[in-house]
Formats: sequence, structure tokens, C-alpha cells
Amino acid sequence: EVPGLLQRASIGLVPHFVTSFTASMNPMKVLEYLAAGLPVVSTDVPGLADISPRVIAVPRTKFVEAVIATLASTQPDRGALDPAVRHRDWDDVATTLLNEYRKGAR
Repeated sequence: EVPGLLQRASIGLVPHFVTSFTASMNPMKVLEYLAAGLPVVSTDVPGLADISPRVIAVPRTKFVEAVIATLASTQPDRGALDPAVRHRDWDDVATTLLNEYRKGAR
């Protein structure tokens, strides 16, 4: 269902409170939004804006304004795979994990 829902979306939202926990995470939904070609508006969780130029991170007090501005000025780019997700398919993940396992088994 998620891919179908993302195809109908205009923007991805990541409205987290900034805490030590959220500062340490890398939300999968950001990658899903980018893979669907969506612009993303997030609260200013450290590091999220560094993932892609399509991720707009703003202070919590500016979140709604940023969502409105992004909806008005940016369209989803369904045909272009964001470079941040280009090499993040499950085959690549499985290969990386298998290689790490083999290194540890020696």
C-alpha cells in the first residue's frame, strides 16, 4: 500500500521533536519519500538535510510555513531517482550484510 499512497502524495513530512533520540536516527520514511520523488519537509533534526537537497529542514516553529511554501513551489519528480537512494535497494543491503558477516566469521 505504501508505494500507492506515495504516488498520490505531493510532499513527504517528518515532523519530529528534536531530542537526543531523534538526533540519533535516520528515518526510513525519508528514504521512501525520496525514492518516490517527493520533496521532504522536516523539523531540523540534525543530519536530515544532509541526506539530499530535496530535504528541507526547518525549526519546529517554521514547519507549517515550510510545508505551505514547498507545496506552492515544488512538484514531485516521479521520474528521477534521488542520488541519496540510488544504491539503497535490498540487494545492496543484503550484499553488504553478507560481506560483513563473512568478515566476522574468519
